[in-house]
Amino acid sequence: MTTPEDDLLGGVTWVRILTLRNLPALEGIRDRLREKGVGAVIVNDEKFQSLSKEDRAKAIPPGEGFRLEVPRSLVQKAKQLLNEIYTGEEKKDD
Repeated sequence: MTTPEDDLLGGVTWVRILTLRNLPALEGIRDRLREKGVGAVIVNDEKFQSLSKEDRAKAIPPGEGFRLEVPRSLVQKAKQLLNEIYTGEEKKDD
């Protein structure tokens, strides 16, 4: 069963795990999740993708903010990695 926070993209259910108003911060988190094998996408950033880094830092998101979404099957892994990032306990790959 899907919820209003879920999107269907490419036959995969994507679930929102984080919403921020700071696009560069969310891009950094997305990139770190991807490095750890979690495919993550940012929603609501389409019109800001071609802007410079400085202009993206000033971007005002539509609605509540920019959404970070991951495939439903990776939600638990993504949440664990987010917790590690926020607590500074992120495990380094060997």
